[in-house]
Amino acid sequence: MDRAVELFTRSPALRKGWTDERVAYAVRGQWRAAQNGLRHIVAFGAMLLEVERWLAAKKGKFKRAGEGGGLKAWLSEHCPEVNYKTAAGYKAAALGLRQAAKLAADRPLLPLMGEKPLSDEEEERARGKVMEVVATSSLRLLKEAARALPPPKTGGSTKAAAEANGNRVGRPPEPPANPARDALHVWTLAIDAIRKIPDGAYRLLPVEEARGMRDELRAAADRLDAHVIECSAEISKIHF
Repeated sequence: MDRAVELFTRSPALRKGWTDERVAYAVRGQWRAAQNGLRHIVAFGAMLLEVERWLAAKKGKFKRAGEGGGLKAWLSEHCPEVNYKTAAGYKAAALGLRQAAKLAADRPLLPLMGEKPLSDEEEERARGKVMEVVATSSLRLLKEAARALPPPKTGGSTKAAAEANGNRVGRPPEPPANPARDALHVWTLAIDAIRKIPDGAYRLLPVEEARGMRDELRAAADRLDAHVIECSAEISKIHF
């Protein structure tokens, strides 16, 4: 397990000895590692979940002094190289991973993200579930799983609750008025974008993301095949 990750796996959210500098060092290190694959990406998101818990406890400690703040403000001050919009997406993916692996909402995810087996049998089973989901998923699918979660009971604004789950702020997505038309529009845009990707760009993709893209395209092709076969059978009935 990475040394940056180990810092977040030793004790509960508000840890004795933690400082802004030490936590920022770990976050910056995991941010760099997050560029190397889906496991690191989700580990970074899981780290941010822990940082949020730490900041919530720290905010209570410094309430009278007017110090403390949310994750976005803390990252801006201590880790300016971290793009918050991207980081929030990684955090949403971590929430989606927890949902897909069927882990309790209050169960820390980061200790289950290491490559080495855990000595505790129950923890190792949970780690196995997490690794299985990571191996068979993609960043987009994990974000979608997070959007399916109910809004957290934070007592805050609608904006904060939506942001915590990676949802669009303000209102839930409206159902499409014409699913077939919308599907064709999205497909046309997607195919046009895919055709513009140079061959060399694919070689630069992390293998986890490449595998996820491939599997999603195959799944879409299977659904289209099933539809074409069904329609062809109906046409045959009409003509014969």
